[in-house]
Amino acid sequence: MAERDVVRLLAQRLHDCAAEGDWVALAEADRELAALLRSGTFCRHDGAIAELRRAHCAAQRACEREIDRVQQTMGELQVRRMAGLAYDTFATGDEVQA
Repeated sequence: MAERDVVRLLAQRLHDCAAEGDWVALAEADRELAALLRSGTFCRHDGAIAELRRAHCAAQRACEREIDRVQQTMGELQVRRMAGLAYDTFATGDEVQA
């Protein structure tokens, strides 16, 4: 497969994995991209590189959105947990350790 095709395939995988929220596959594609770039045999094909850069930036933004979503969920769970502990303390009159 021509190098330009490999780069475009990686760009498409980055895009697809990010769109599907397949973080394991996205990490694998990112590792493959890093290996390609480190190989020293990589030639710059302007169109393919631009496509790859866009896909990588989009995947990075998707990861950042997922991190924000998970952090928000974890915060909400912590609030619920603390509320449950407070309720248990009030209902039983016992001190509950957090």
